[in-house]
Amino acid sequence: MTTIASCGHSIESDGAYYTVTIQDVDQDGVSPILITTTLCDACFHELKESGTEYELDSSSIADNTQEIERKFLVASDSWRDLLSAPSTTTQNIKQGYLNVDPERTTRVRASDTMGYLTIKGKAVGLTRSEYEYEIPLSHAHDLIKMCGDHVIEKTRHRVIVDNTVWEIDVFHGSNEGLVLAEVELVSENQIIILPEWVGEEVSYNSSYCNSTLAQPYRKTW
Repeated sequence: MTTIASCGHSIESDGAYYTVTIQDVDQDGVSPILITTTLCDACFHELKESGTEYELDSSSIADNTQEIERKFLVASDSWRDLLSAPSTTTQNIKQGYLNVDPERTTRVRASDTMGYLTIKGKAVGLTRSEYEYEIPLSHAHDLIKMCGDHVIEKTRHRVIVDNTVWEIDVFHGSNEGLVLAEVELVSENQIIILPEWVGEEVSYNSSYCNSTLAQPYRKTW
Protein backbone atom coordinates (compact mmCIF):
# COMPACT_ATOMS: atom_id res chain seq x y z
CA MET A 1 0.00 0.00 0.00
CA THR A 2 1.23 3.50 -0.84
CA THR A 3 0.39 6.56 1.25
CA ILE A 4 1.15 10.23 0.64
CA ALA A 5 3.12 12.10 3.28
CA SER A 6 2.41 15.72 4.16
CA CYS A 7 5.47 16.68 2.13
CA GLY A 8 3.74 15.36 -0.99
CA HIS A 9 5.98 12.32 -1.55
CA SER A 10 4.58 8.80 -1.57
CA ILE A 11 5.63 6.25 1.07
CA GLU A 12 5.38 2.51 0.56
CA SER A 13 4.01 0.37 3.42
CA ASP A 14 7.57 -0.67 4.37
CA GLY A 15 9.11 2.76 3.84
CA ALA A 16 10.49 5.10 6.47
CA TYR A 17 8.52 8.15 7.56
CA TYR A 18 8.82 10.68 10.36
CA THR A 19 6.19 12.62 12.28
CA VAL A 20 7.60 15.93 13.47
CA THR A 21 6.28 19.04 15.18
CA ILE A 22 7.65 22.37 13.97
CA GLN A 23 7.05 25.88 15.27
CA ASP A 24 5.70 28.26 12.64
CA VAL A 25 3.76 31.54 12.57
CA ASP A 26 0.04 31.99 12.03
CA GLN A 27 -1.48 33.73 9.02
CA ASP A 28 -1.09 37.04 10.82
CA GLY A 29 2.66 36.58 10.48
CA VAL A 30 3.21 37.10 14.21
CA SER A 31 1.46 34.54 16.42
CA PRO A 32 3.48 31.35 16.95
CA ILE A 33 1.77 28.03 16.18
CA LEU A 34 2.86 24.40 16.27
CA ILE A 35 2.45 22.29 13.14
CA THR A 36 2.63 18.50 13.17
CA THR A 37 3.49 16.97 9.81
CA THR A 38 4.58 13.67 8.30
CA LEU A 39 7.74 13.67 6.19
CA CYS A 40 9.39 11.13 3.92
CA ASP A 41 12.99 10.14 4.60
CA ALA A 42 14.50 12.67 2.18
CA CYS A 43 12.47 15.61 3.48
CA PHE A 44 13.24 14.69 7.09
CA HIS A 45 17.00 14.69 6.39
CA GLU A 46 16.61 18.04 4.61
CA LEU A 47 14.83 19.40 7.70
CA LYS A 48 17.66 18.19 9.96
CA GLU A 49 20.32 19.82 7.80
CA SER A 50 18.40 23.11 7.65
CA GLY A 51 18.95 23.71 11.37
CA THR A 52 15.22 24.18 11.99
CA GLU A 53 14.15 23.16 15.51
CA TYR A 54 11.67 20.28 15.64
CA GLU A 55 10.35 17.53 17.90
CA LEU A 56 10.33 13.98 16.55
CA ASP A 57 7.63 11.47 17.43
CA SER A 58 9.82 8.40 17.98
CA SER A 59 6.86 6.07 17.49
CA SER A 60 6.76 7.05 13.81
CA ILE A 61 9.97 5.20 12.97
CA ALA A 62 10.52 1.47 13.12
CA ASP A 63 13.82 1.35 15.04
CA ASN A 64 16.20 4.29 15.11
CA THR A 65 18.96 2.26 16.78
CA GLN A 66 19.46 0.01 13.75
CA GLU A 67 21.03 0.70 10.40
CA ILE A 68 20.12 -1.52 7.45
CA GLU A 69 22.08 -0.44 4.42
CA ARG A 70 23.12 -1.57 0.95
CA LYS A 71 26.11 -0.05 -0.82
CA PHE A 72 27.05 0.00 -4.50
CA LEU A 73 29.74 1.29 -6.80
CA VAL A 74 28.49 3.95 -9.20
CA ALA A 75 28.83 2.74 -12.79
CA SER A 76 28.31 6.00 -14.70
CA ASP A 77 27.88 9.75 -14.29
CA SER A 78 24.25 9.76 -15.44
CA TRP A 79 23.14 10.24 -11.80
CA ARG A 80 24.37 13.81 -12.12
CA ASP A 81 21.27 14.57 -14.20
CA LEU A 82 19.39 14.43 -10.89
CA LEU A 83 21.42 17.24 -9.29
CA SER A 84 19.06 19.88 -10.64
CA ALA A 85 15.96 18.21 -9.16
CA PRO A 86 14.25 20.28 -6.42
CA SER A 87 14.35 17.30 -4.03
CA THR A 88 18.13 16.83 -4.35
CA THR A 89 20.33 18.06 -1.51
CA THR A 90 24.12 18.36 -1.33
CA GLN A 91 26.41 18.65 1.66
CA ASN A 92 30.12 18.53 2.34
CA ILE A 93 31.17 16.02 4.98
CA LYS A 94 34.34 15.56 6.99
CA GLN A 95 34.40 12.61 9.34
CA GLY A 96 36.97 10.92 11.51
CA TYR A 97 37.19 7.77 13.59
CA LEU A 98 38.11 7.71 17.24
CA ASN A 99 37.88 3.91 17.21
CA VAL A 100 37.96 1.43 14.31
CA ASP A 101 37.72 -1.84 16.23
CA PRO A 102 35.98 -4.48 14.03
CA GLU A 103 33.41 -5.03 16.77
CA ARG A 104 32.53 -1.34 17.06
CA THR A 105 33.39 2.03 15.53
CA THR A 106 33.13 5.53 16.94
CA ARG A 107 32.66 8.17 14.27
CA VAL A 108 32.64 11.96 14.45
CA ARG A 109 31.06 13.79 11.53
CA ALA A 110 30.91 17.45 10.59
CA SER A 111 28.64 18.52 7.77
CA ASP A 112 28.05 22.06 6.55
CA THR A 113 25.68 22.83 9.42
CA MET A 114 25.58 19.93 11.89
CA GLY A 115 27.85 17.75 14.01
CA TYR A 116 27.23 14.11 14.92
CA LEU A 117 28.77 11.50 17.18
CA THR A 118 27.91 7.96 16.06
CA ILE A 119 28.68 4.55 17.57
CA LYS A 120 28.12 1.54 15.31
CA GLY A 121 28.23 -2.14 16.16
CA LYS A 122 29.45 -5.05 14.04
CA ALA A 123 27.26 -5.81 11.02
CA VAL A 124 25.24 -9.00 10.94
CA GLY A 125 24.15 -9.37 7.34
CA LEU A 126 23.07 -5.90 6.27
CA THR A 127 22.07 -4.84 9.79
CA ARG A 128 24.02 -3.30 12.61
CA SER A 129 23.26 -1.25 15.68
CA GLU A 130 23.73 2.49 15.38
CA TYR A 131 23.51 5.21 18.03
CA GLU A 132 23.79 8.71 16.64
CA TYR A 133 23.70 11.98 18.55
CA GLU A 134 23.73 15.56 17.32
CA ILE A 135 26.56 17.63 18.81
CA PRO A 136 27.62 21.25 18.27
CA LEU A 137 29.50 21.69 15.02
CA SER A 138 32.46 23.23 16.84
CA HIS A 139 32.68 20.14 19.07
CA ALA A 140 32.67 17.91 15.99
CA HIS A 141 35.61 19.78 14.48
CA ASP A 142 37.52 19.54 17.77
CA LEU A 143 36.89 15.78 18.02
CA ILE A 144 37.92 15.22 14.40
CA LYS A 145 41.31 16.69 15.28
CA MET A 146 41.65 13.87 17.85
CA CYS A 147 41.16 11.30 15.08
CA GLY A 148 44.63 11.95 13.66
CA ASP A 149 44.95 10.60 10.14
CA HIS A 150 41.76 8.50 10.36
CA VAL A 151 39.74 11.10 8.46
CA ILE A 152 37.88 11.17 5.14
CA GLU A 153 36.23 13.97 3.21
CA LYS A 154 33.42 13.61 0.73
CA THR A 155 30.54 15.40 -0.91
CA ARG A 156 27.17 13.72 -0.38
CA HIS A 157 24.31 14.15 -2.82
CA ARG A 158 20.92 12.90 -1.63
CA VAL A 159 18.65 12.10 -4.58
CA ILE A 160 15.23 10.47 -4.90
CA VAL A 161 14.62 7.74 -7.49
CA ASP A 162 11.31 5.84 -7.60
CA ASN A 163 10.41 7.21 -4.14
CA THR A 164 13.67 5.81 -2.74
CA VAL A 165 16.34 8.01 -1.18
CA TRP A 166 19.86 7.35 -2.49
CA GLU A 167 22.97 8.90 -0.96
CA ILE A 168 25.78 9.31 -3.47
CA ASP A 169 29.18 9.95 -1.91
CA VAL A 170 31.91 11.53 -4.03
CA PHE A 171 35.17 11.08 -2.13
CA HIS A 172 38.11 13.46 -2.02
CA GLY A 173 41.72 13.36 -0.86
CA SER A 174 43.38 9.93 -0.87
CA ASN A 175 40.09 8.39 -2.04
CA GLU A 176 39.67 10.78 -4.98
CA GLY A 177 37.89 9.04 -7.84
CA LEU A 178 35.74 6.78 -5.67
CA VAL A 179 31.96 7.25 -5.91
CA LEU A 180 29.61 5.10 -3.84
CA ALA A 181 25.80 4.94 -3.67
CA GLU A 182 24.06 3.91 -0.45
CA VAL A 183 20.44 3.20 0.32
CA GLU A 184 19.00 2.68 3.79
CA LEU A 185 16.28 0.06 4.21
CA VAL A 186 13.52 -0.56 6.70
CA SER A 187 14.16 -4.34 6.53
CA GLU A 188 16.71 -6.58 4.84
CA ASN A 189 13.88 -7.99 2.71
CA GLN A 190 12.82 -4.61 1.37
CA ILE A 191 12.68 -4.66 -2.42
CA ILE A 192 14.24 -1.68 -4.20
CA ILE A 193 14.55 -0.76 -7.86
CA LEU A 194 18.18 -0.15 -8.80
CA PRO A 195 18.78 2.95 -10.95
CA GLU A 196 20.66 2.33 -14.20
CA TRP A 197 23.75 4.12 -12.88
CA VAL A 198 24.14 1.67 -9.97
CA GLY A 199 26.96 -0.84 -10.49
CA GLU A 200 28.48 -3.68 -8.47
CA GLU A 201 27.13 -4.21 -4.96
CA VAL A 202 29.84 -3.92 -2.29
CA SER A 203 27.65 -4.17 0.84
CA TYR A 204 29.68 -7.10 2.16
CA ASN A 205 33.10 -5.84 1.03
CA SER A 206 34.83 -4.25 4.03
CA SER A 207 37.27 -2.45 1.72
CA TYR A 208 34.48 0.03 1.01
CA CYS A 209 33.55 0.68 4.63
CA ASN A 210 34.15 4.31 5.51
CA SER A 211 36.16 3.26 8.56
CA THR A 212 38.47 1.32 6.23
CA LEU A 213 38.70 4.15 3.70
CA ALA A 214 39.75 6.45 6.55
CA GLN A 215 42.81 4.40 7.40
CA PRO A 216 45.91 6.43 6.48
CA TYR A 217 48.23 5.43 3.66
CA ARG A 218 46.04 2.47 2.74
CA LYS A 219 44.11 2.54 -0.51
CA THR A 220 41.86 -0.50 -0.41
CA TRP A 221 39.78 -0.15 -3.55
